[in-house]
Amino acid sequence: MLSAIYQMVGRNYFCMTNTKTKHLQLERETWLRTLDYMQQENIYFKTNLAYIIKNGVDASMLEQAEHFQSIFINKDTMIALLRNDISLLANNQEQGKATKENIDRRAAEQDEIRSGIATIEQEFSKLKILFAEYMAKALL
Repeated sequence: MLSAIYQMVGRNYFCMTNTKTKHLQLERETWLRTLDYMQQENIYFKTNLAYIIKNGVDASMLEQAEHFQSIFINKDTMIALLRNDISLLANNQEQGKATKENIDRRAAEQDEIRSGIATIEQEFSKLKILFAEYMAKALL
């Protein structure tokens, strides 16, 4: 009887770990798509900023342009760091055994990355609005 219960519990644990591992993998893929989008938007912002500067702006607008350029470079760095963290997490998951402790540790690491992704998404949304306002002023 105990052997049958152990087999059932073991089978359920295996199914649970596979499901959790799959969820973590899908979440990583979603993050990578999100980072791809942000990277493309950042390129678009920098292209528009170059266009604005090329057409000439006054001193105060140039100062704001330099500020935005600094922010765009910072976002590129943040995106690269998050990509690296996601890559390290994926490599660790592929190399480690699917024990409860390893899965829980990886889930905790993934929670940290999730927080970083949420932060950069919020900052990026605000940046899009601010840059759109700047472009409207600069191009009028």
